[in-house]
Amino acid sequence: MAEKDGCRAAGGVCCLLSVIAIIVVLSTSFHQLDQLDYGIDYDAISASIDETVYSEPGMHTLGVGHQFILYPKTIQTMDIVCRGDSCSEPRNRLQTRTADGLGVSLKISFQYRYDPTRLIDLYYRFKPASTNNGRPDRNTISEVLENTATALLSQAATNYTAYTFFSDLPVITAAMQIRLTERLDEQLFLLVESLQVTEVDLPDAFETAIADSIAAQQAIIAAERNRENMLITFESQVLVANQTRYQTIALAQGTANRRREEADASVTVTTQTVLSEMYSYGNLSETVGLSEAGGLSYIWWDSQTANTGKEYLSGLLRSDGVMRTTA
Repeated sequence: MAEKDGCRAAGGVCCLLSVIAIIVVLSTSFHQLDQLDYGIDYDAISASIDETVYSEPGMHTLGVGHQFILYPKTIQTMDIVCRGDSCSEPRNRLQTRTADGLGVSLKISFQYRYDPTRLIDLYYRFKPASTNNGRPDRNTISEVLENTATALLSQAATNYTAYTFFSDLPVITAAMQIRLTERLDEQLFLLVESLQVTEVDLPDAFETAIADSIAAQQAIIAAERNRENMLITFESQVLVANQTRYQTIALAQGTANRRREEADASVTVTTQTVLSEMYSYGNLSETVGLSEAGGLSYIWWDSQTANTGKEYLSGLLRSDGVMRTTA
């Protein structure tokens, strides 16, 4: 009887252990994928992967001995810093040189993200030797990314002069972003979203000289603007003077034409008057039979009457109603 009880107890323990083993196996077959991660199914037993990229969050059945290799969906930021004993302060900046040989310190950061369509290619190129909570070891991707970006940006900076860094930094930033985008897309299967060069430190003597040069250029620009304004003012004054000249000439011509017409009218009136008087005196001479000398005397006495307001008749002066002979 005791032997039977012992067999039953052993069987119960075996069943319990089997159930526990099944539960453990089943529990290890399920893996949670976070909403902010991509996942690749990695089989630790065969050291292989299932070439399917999981992007839907939630619980997934992968199987015993499987786990997710995780890649973030969110945009990542990397700061380019100086490393090694040869770096000068500050060490949070990239130390390089310009095209004209001057040392320059750049504070650069860029944003990138993983391309889900090429995560399998990324895994095969940089197979992680180990994982940290399912994430690839930093030495397999991030360090390669940092070294690649540092070398590329250092080389890109050498294509530009110190003055260009001082005066046209956006152009340099755009060129660096284009080169970094091409290189990371080709070699690391990463997508660069943006790049910033937030600080540029050049030698103090150069910055002082550049500041003086810019101040001189601004003074030149201000003088040129003032010259252009004065030219515009002078041109306006010339236009006003020309308009005034045209108006003065027009008024003078109008006045001259008016006076000429008045003079012509006066000449015409005088001519008509003289002709009329000549005609009248001619008729008078014929009517009364005056000789030429007598007619001229009459005309002279008649003009005296018109000029003095006194009336003369044949050499006699009429004054106060009394007729008397004048000398």
